[in-house]
Amino acid sequence: MLTTLVYKSRVQTEMSSSELYQLVKAAGQKNTAKGISGVLLFDGEYFLQYLEGPNKEIKSIYKTISGDTRHRSVVKLMEDHSPIRRFAVWSMYAIDVTTLHGEDLAATLSKGATFFPSHFGLPTHDRVLKIIMAFASSTWNDQDSKYESCDWELRLQPSQIRQVANSSPSSPCQFAFQPIINTKTGIVSSYEALIRSPWGDLPQNASKVYQLLHYMSLILSPSNMLLSWLLN
Repeated sequence: MLTTLVYKSRVQTEMSSSELYQLVKAAGQKNTAKGISGVLLFDGEYFLQYLEGPNKEIKSIYKTISGDTRHRSVVKLMEDHSPIRRFAVWSMYAIDVTTLHGEDLAATLSKGATFFPSHFGLPTHDRVLKIIMAFASSTWNDQDSKYESCDWELRLQPSQIRQVANSSPSSPCQFAFQPIINTKTGIVSSYEALIRSPWGDLPQNASKVYQLLHYMSLILSPSNMLLSWLLN
């Protein structure tokens, strides 16, 4: 089972195309040695990077990235697990979303994507692709100058999910609910169901379950609301 991670950050000082190229070239060499693949998007001011690989290596490289002085306001947007790689052919690939967006961006991502049959097109339900397309459309950036992660404050509120009975160790698979927070409003917009064991980690058969749901999503219509809910 692979670990996947998405983060967003803001460049510290203006970065030229040649500097970005050198950054990506160096990162690609390191990622290849560590078994990491992924993609980096840059809009001239903000970075969005998706990484996938062994859990130990992903955590190590994210720690290094977080301490890099070439950018600031590093925010982890997602960390999850996957049975397969999304971009196995890219140790690190850079996309300038100021010149590449919409259908052109989707076409470029399709060339590097390895987690679905190419004739199906990019799967619209995929959470990572949703994040990438949202970043490329600049729907977040108008708020970033007002809100910095260091200024956020966590306030506990009464749970909106009713109390359920404690899970049993005999149950092979459970669902853990993770809140999705709208950073523009600061409130929980939805909940995501994650497959977990009764002890909170990944069950032994999680890889098979994830893979089954993934391939079912390529066959069944996106209108299947239950499947879309499970995958998203």
